[in-house]
Amino acid sequence: MIDKRIVLLLAFLNFIIVSLCLTVIIRDKINDRVSKTQILKISNARDSLLDINATLTAKGRLLELEAQDLQNRIDVSTQNIQDLKNKRHEKIIQLDTMYVDDLVRFFAGLKTQDTIK
Repeated sequence: MIDKRIVLLLAFLNFIIVSLCLTVIIRDKINDRVSKTQILKISNARDSLLDINATLTAKGRLLELEAQDLQNRIDVSTQNIQDLKNKRHEKIIQLDTMYVDDLVRFFAGLKTQDTIK
C-alpha cells in the first residue's frame, strides 16, 4: 500500500507545479497587457508626432514660398537701385562733358523756389 505521506507529498508537488504554471500564464498575460498598453501609447505618440511633422512641413513650405517672394522683391529693388545709379552716373558724365555755355543753359532752365512765384 502507498504510504499517506507519499500521497500527500505528491499532491503537494502537483499543487506547486500547477501553481507555478498558473503563475507563469498569469505573468505572461499581464506582460501582454502591459506590452499592448505600451504599444498603444507608443502608437498614439507616433501618430501625434506624424501630425506635428505634417503641420511643420506645411509651415515650412509656406515659409519657403514667402522667402522666395521676399527674394524676388529684393532682386527687383536691387535692379531698381542699380538702374537709378546708372542714370545718375550717366547724368554726371553728361555734366562732366559739358562746356561752360552748356552748363549755364542747363542750370538756367532749372526752376527754383524763387522763380516759381
